[in-house]
Amino acid sequence: MLFAAFSTVYAQVRAGKLRALAVTSARRIQAAPELPTVAEAALPGFESTQWWGLYGPACLPAGIVSKLNEQVNKILGNADIKQRLATDATEPLGGSPADLAAYLKADYERWGKVVRDAGIRPE
Repeated sequence: MLFAAFSTVYAQVRAGKLRALAVTSARRIQAAPELPTVAEAALPGFESTQWWGLYGPACLPAGIVSKLNEQVNKILGNADIKQRLATDATEPLGGSPADLAAYLKADYERWGKVVRDAGIRPE
């Protein structure tokens, strides 16, 4: 899994076109350690991040899932890959399929609560 706190605007921040006030992740990021988190700066408990995961077809054999996971984690651990991702303020996390499933479950629950508390309904 990859994690990005503000990679979509980081190039504009570096170019001086935008001024970053904080990152939305739960912790400061390596690309901009001087930036506080939103939770530190204004809203305790706030966290919102972008993430990417790798998926395969349903019923993919466990051996293939394991091999793919092993190789992706190896790639994400590579210093050159980490450096390239860091230029976009993206930090590789890696992990297991169970880690991604747990993250998705927690994310679903967190945003589900926001939707319920705000009374948001599909039209």
